Amino acid sequence: DDFFDSFKELIENSIINESKYLIISGDLFHLKVINSKTLLNVINLLEMANNNNIKVFVIEGNHDKAFFVDENSWLHFLHKKGYITLLNHKIIDGNLIIDSDSIYEDDDLRVIGIGYLGSTTSIYLKNIEDKIQKSNKFTILMLHAAINRLCGEDMGDVNIEILSPLKKVVDYVALGHIHTKYEYNDFIYNPGSIENIRIKDGKRSDKKGYYIVKTENKNKE
Repeated sequence: DDFFDSFKELIENSIINESKYLIISGDLFHLKVINSKTLLNVINLLEMANNNNIKVFVIEGNHDKAFFVDENSWLHFLHKKGYITLLNHKIIDGNLIIDSDSIYEDDDLRVIGIGYLGSTTSIYLKNIEDKIQKSNKFTILMLHAAINRLCGEDMGDVNIEILSPLKKVVDYVALGHIHTKYEYNDFIYNPGSIENIRIKDGKRSDKKGYYIVKTENKNKE
């Protein structure tokens, strides 16, 4: 119930702040297999966002990514039913592909989504800026990875030096994966989880939560 209360508070604050978009960079669900109560509650809360004209973008994290034999996660179901917009990359012949399934664009905004890449994260993200064309639209990259947090654990960690060149083509990197808040270079932001995941998390003083972000049109002075 705490998880649902926190998610509801997030959406209510988004409505109060007249937010146009809600960005969830992976792990909407903490488990790959969920029960009917979880699914129903999430749908009800996503409908609250949808009914207030808030578009919800999600990428797959390591927790909600489907088992290999299942092919598609519950996020695909929510996407097909119109509750969220699921953005995802492809891996073809060993290459990271960013195509129409990975990108959303409207008059003012471009959102690019890359889900969890696991132990291959650093390999696929090397020279990632070359795969993203520069745009006059405010560009957000959604990425489920850790920066200098899980070195040697093969859990989606990447060195900050690999992502720093992204500043040439991306205005805001919305990270997921690590459950506590951290930021880099005034354009990479990891808000952490919106609620404690484990009992031991409540004994720590690490900040976590979500960001309310205001952007400016890059075409206007």
